[in-house]
Amino acid sequence: MANALKLGLKSSVFELCACKASNAQGYTNAVVVAPRLSAKGWSKKELAAWTRVQVTGSMEVHRHVTKHQHFSEPLKGKRRAAVMRAASVEAEAGPQVVVTREQGKNGKLVKALAAHGIKCLELPLIEHREGPDVHRLPQVLKEETWDWIIITSPEAATVFLEGWRAAGRPKVRLSVVGAGTGTVLEEAPEADDLRPEFTPSKATAKVLAVEIPEPQPGSRVLYPASVKAGSDLQEGLEARGFKVTRLNTYSTETVRTVDPNALAAAADAPVATFASPTAVKAWVERVCQGDVKRWSGAAACIGNTSAVAARNAGLDKIYFPDSPGIEGWVRSVREALSAVET
Repeated sequence: MANALKLGLKSSVFELCACKASNAQGYTNAVVVAPRLSAKGWSKKELAAWTRVQVTGSMEVHRHVTKHQHFSEPLKGKRRAAVMRAASVEAEAGPQVVVTREQGKNGKLVKALAAHGIKCLELPLIEHREGPDVHRLPQVLKEETWDWIIITSPEAATVFLEGWRAAGRPKVRLSVVGAGTGTVLEEAPEADDLRPEFTPSKATAKVLAVEIPEPQPGSRVLYPASVKAGSDLQEGLEARGFKVTRLNTYSTETVRTVDPNALAAAADAPVATFASPTAVKAWVERVCQGDVKRWSGAAACIGNTSAVAARNAGLDKIYFPDSPGIEGWVRSVREALSAVET
């Protein structure tokens, strides 16, 4: 097979074919994984199998193998360009689930899903940026006294930690909305000084506002929040007599650039996960190109807020747990997969 790429057409499942060709001929260390023909001919699964081709050192994937397709000579010119345009970054079976959190924040969910044999594609669609009040946070923590500091998201906890350290690590009384947010504090080196004194029975801002212990006259609450966070918490607390100071310390935004090959692969995935309304918005804009009918998959959301955003965006297959957290989220992903695969 020197200087040639050829699909194997034998019985059984797959044949691994390899060849070498000079750079001038277009391939170096080319590898093809091709389906073999069975006695009954090509099954739908075989016809949908993908051919993997390593071209000049970078992995690309050529989809849609057709019956009796051969590469009897190295691809060059327009033919090679056509193969490259058909390339995708996905492996043979493609991802089952797309995870869309900020770069570096998807690991726990991916690991939890992998334990159930679920294959993921990481497609970060959001990023966090500084909010207009982030530079006020250290001064406010250092110079003022607060009955409660309420933190309602992992990112808010991360930003709070930075401000708290800059303020000299003053003594604080913390409430967190749920386990995911609390984990950020638990994993900090100063965890002993950051133990939350209150967590609501359900991880939502509305429930927290109702369940947090009754205020004393003049009780003050510091609420470091996302620019895009709703007003439920603040309004609920103020209705009960708390004096709330809200600082918009960060903002969740759509990423500026996305790998086009990863976008193409995501569009074929049966399930996508969302942890914020911004991620839903980014999915509709980038993957669905503004039209949710372009994607027939299911949304697995971390909680009710993201689920409402998905419904408002026009998605119709939506799954989410009663209480946000990795375990419940994984169950929702599995439910979504079961629904779309039946």
